[in-house]
Amino acid sequence: MADVLEEVIATYGIRDKISAFQMDNATNNDTALDALSISIPGVDRKQSRLRYFGHIINLVVKALLFGNSSASLQQQLGDAGDDNAFKIWREQGAIGKLHNIVFYITRSVNRRRAFERSQKVDSSDLILQLVRDIGVRWNSTFAMIQRALRLKDALHRYCKH
Repeated sequence: MADVLEEVIATYGIRDKISAFQMDNATNNDTALDALSISIPGVDRKQSRLRYFGHIINLVVKALLFGNSSASLQQQLGDAGDDNAFKIWREQGAIGKLHNIVFYITRSVNRRRAFERSQKVDSSDLILQLVRDIGVRWNSTFAMIQRALRLKDALHRYCKH
């Protein structure tokens, strides 16, 4: 990773303009900065590294949504098959139930098409897809909730059939 960064820095001629690197908490980023500090003067892992604020906010929001067991939840989900994952999510309250509905609909082409038909009741030609919450995208739970609210009438119609 450090070799690639060093090549990009050299290609764009920005070696003297770099004062910090924004990265997530992965330890391989520490290793990359240690390697860069050899070839780029002024790079110090502790002083040159900025933590990715979106990642920090994501961790805080997960703690607010799922309590102190957020890391435990991720571990349980990682070890669970599909059926058990649905059960685990169901225990997470309204967000967990929404997660299950969205995943259930989006896992099948036939269910996605049926959901699209439930949107065609309105006069609008605009058909929207549900948004899945995925752990690696820091705002994905928000995006899932926001889209579900926009499609709440279609979700009600779909869930009734």
